Amino acid sequence: MISSFTRSSTLYIFRCPEDAVFSHKQIKPKFIENTRPDRQDAWFSHVGWGHAKNQLASYLVCGVRLKPGILKLFDSNYAKHLFPSRAEDLVLNSFLDIIGNPKYKGEVRRALKKIYVLKD
Repeated sequence: MISSFTRSSTLYIFRCPEDAVFSHKQIKPKFIENTRPDRQDAWFSHVGWGHAKNQLASYLVCGVRLKPGILKLFDSNYAKHLFPSRAEDLVLNSFLDIIGNPKYKGEVRRALKKIYVLKD
């Protein structure tokens, strides 16, 4: 479950209307710092409910498949910066703590199984 890019990952590129996305920096709790979204300058979409459960898909421009060796093209410190360790990322630490909890089912379980950390 915790791996170092053992499977291929996909980088998705979206072209979203300004009113459909917001910066993580605008909404994050002030006391939580150095999480992956902070370091990756993440943006989130608030679309996808009711009859439009996958509205974001309509904004998809392309997807780029990344191979496991992609991280070798970058300075190792850069990869560690983008993907902070469990000790550095309070949110990641919380998610990793609940992965084995059987009360989380369905989509939550599926999402938790996709969490990974970089190995040293």
